Amino acid sequence: MSTRMGLLLKPTPTLPFFFFEDNDPYMTYGGNWSTVANNLASGGTEHEARNEGAYVTFIFRGRYLKWYATNGPNRGRAKVLLDGVEIDSSPIDLYASSVTHQRVVVWID
Repeated sequence: MSTRMGLLLKPTPTLPFFFFEDNDPYMTYGGNWSTVANNLASGGTEHEARNEGAYVTFIFRGRYLKWYATNGPNRGRAKVLLDGVEIDSSPIDLYASSVTHQRVVVWID
C-alpha cells in the first residue's frame, strides 16, 4: 500500500488464473471421444470426437474464458455455449490447412 496526497491507496486485487487440461475431472465428456497422446499439447493429450453430437461440459465460476485447441486439416466445427446460450462466434471452425497447436480459439472477457 502507498499513500498519495494523504489518501491510502490499495492495490487492485488480481483474480487467480486457473488452467484446466483436457483430462481434468472438471471436464465431462458425452458421446464417443478418444484420448490421443500429443507431446505438443500442453498436457500431453488431446480429446477428439469423430461423430456429430459429441460434447464436453465444463462448469466454472468466473468472468473470463480462453479455450486453446489444435487446428488442422482433420478438424471440424464446435458449437460453444456459455450459460446455455450460444456465443456470437459459434460455431468455432477448427479446420486449417496445416496443424497449429495451442491456438486460442475462444476468448471471452
